[in-house]
Amino acid sequence: MSSSDSDSSELIDDEISQEPQEPKKAIEKILSWRWVERKKKNIIQSSDEDNEEQDDDKNSIDGDVYRDREFFIKWKYMSYWRCEWVNEDVLEQNYKQALRNYWRRMDPNVPPEVDDGSHEDLITGKIDDKEKEDDPHNMEQKYYRYGIKPEWMQVHRVVNHAEYEDCEFDYLVKWRELLYDQTTWERDDLDIPGYQDAIAKYWKHSVRKLTIGESIPRSVLDKMKRNAEKEDGEASSSPSGGDDEDEEDEQHLRKNSRRECSKPLSELKKKYEKQPDYVAETGGTLHQHQLEGLNWLRHCWANKKDAILADEMGLGKTIQTLVFLYSLVKEGYTNGPFLISAPLSTLINWEREAEFWTPDLYVVTYIGNKQSREVIRLK
Repeated sequence: MSSSDSDSSELIDDEISQEPQEPKKAIEKILSWRWVERKKKNIIQSSDEDNEEQDDDKNSIDGDVYRDREFFIKWKYMSYWRCEWVNEDVLEQNYKQALRNYWRRMDPNVPPEVDDGSHEDLITGKIDDKEKEDDPHNMEQKYYRYGIKPEWMQVHRVVNHAEYEDCEFDYLVKWRELLYDQTTWERDDLDIPGYQDAIAKYWKHSVRKLTIGESIPRSVLDKMKRNAEKEDGEASSSPSGGDDEDEEDEQHLRKNSRRECSKPLSELKKKYEKQPDYVAETGGTLHQHQLEGLNWLRHCWANKKDAILADEMGLGKTIQTLVFLYSLVKEGYTNGPFLISAPLSTLINWEREAEFWTPDLYVVTYIGNKQSREVIRLK
């Protein structure tokens, strides 16, 4: 339930759904709270016995309006997409300690200030039409203004899967800029940006680890195929084929997931005069000095010599290193894995550059507490 555009509090009927309920979840943290206005319903008692079976709504009138508190809750083991507003009565009955701890640091009379970064009129609460066009799903109003970073709601990668019904899967999702101990299980039909792409990339990585006799489920291949056709603007109306088509789709996936290293496609000692096609496909362009660095690293690797890339700061050593490793995989010289040891302050930059320059590689940042590292080792 989101805040009203025109008022600082909402007018809500006092319904049964607002009654305290049995706790089914554990609170991770309370993000914010707000005042809401409710209409209290008064029941009219009738002395006529014939009216006993009348509907309660017919014997009720709108009473006084009263204010009540609602709290924006982040639940444990659930993503920020699952945050929701909960009535104070529910917290009083089921989560007293969490509520008590929250009031120790917050003012119970004045709700926390919210800042969604929009040009909001402080008197009317209205937001410019242009702001609404830029945010059609109203993410600012629903989430960001309460301290939730946009990155926390973006899928970083899928870590694992579990089959909960026949050919129906849950996926363990790693969220951007959150550690692996914040991964959450999500259904495969979750409709959020980037989720289906992350699932496809996960299976492309997993197919390389399947042993003889194992295969990717048909339902997964069908869904990946439909999503690819949607991206290409094509409508898939033909039914899926039989076993031959299953095998063909999986072989195509295996072929495109990573090249075999038994047949290299080029000569390492040959210098590139222009950047390779697989680099151009990323949308990036190497500078001339970066192309020279790539050629030199490939030459050293071919001659089994150690190398130190000692360019000055800001000249793209990270990019040159990543493109070098990417070239070894794309041209069939090795399947990895590669280990990069980097300072903590540069990890986010390494992740960002790897995502852009090496889109076909499965990059994992091995960092975090014991629980995070246990999740990482799942894959």
